[in-house]
Amino acid sequence: MLRGGYHYGDKNKGDASYATAGAGVEYAGVHLDFAWMFAGHECLARNTFWISLGYSFNSCTVSPRSLYTYIRLLGYRLLTGRL
Repeated sequence: MLRGGYHYGDKNKGDASYATAGAGVEYAGVHLDFAWMFAGHECLARNTFWISLGYSFNSCTVSPRSLYTYIRLLGYRLLTGRL
């Protein structure tokens, strides 16, 4: 699966604009996802990437999205020293 997107940031609020691209594969219930963020120099998380790994059980799916959100928040906290 391929995906991409663009976030329009509000300059008045200090939000940066950035583009994202990603790819993911699934085999035998295992999900592997890769995402890359392209941003200008005003964004602290510019040119960063995320890798997530998940597994789908019979009736319960481990969401790669929730892991991606956690890693993104952790990365931001590491960059800003707010850990």
